[in-house]
Amino acid sequence: MGSGYRCIFYKIAGATNGRKQIMALHTTFATIDDLPQIAAIVRSNHTMYGVDISAQHDAIIGIFQTVLHDPEYAIICQHLNGRMAGVLLQRFWRELPFWSASNQFIDNAVWVGSLFTQTIPICRALSDFACNNAESKKFYDYVAIVRGDSQ
Repeated sequence: MGSGYRCIFYKIAGATNGRKQIMALHTTFATIDDLPQIAAIVRSNHTMYGVDISAQHDAIIGIFQTVLHDPEYAIICQHLNGRMAGVLLQRFWRELPFWSASNQFIDNAVWVGSLFTQTIPICRALSDFACNNAESKKFYDYVAIVRGDSQ
């Protein structure tokens, strides 16, 4: 993982008193210093697809801690106006070869407060960064992004 690989997006967040507010999105790879913020983001989410995940918080956080320095993984962090707002785990399956994205969490305060103006751009920026990271490692052919559905 190259610590210098960064991606910055600017998105118009919406009108306030006739003026547009600029939303600064900044994407980075996680460092050990990011683990407390990642844990807080995971803990801010109590359900996933309608299923209570509170009992799994420690296990999920443990996954992020375990793979932080593993070259088969990348932990991608999304910052909103200088504050971490989302995280995504990317795995490289070199033997196959393909990559997958999982364990995407958005800070629940952002998720609840502004789905369309902030949450969707955060998710998109995480995905774009993951795609660019995979392409930089010559993972062009296959990707698996799995989403469960409660329906």
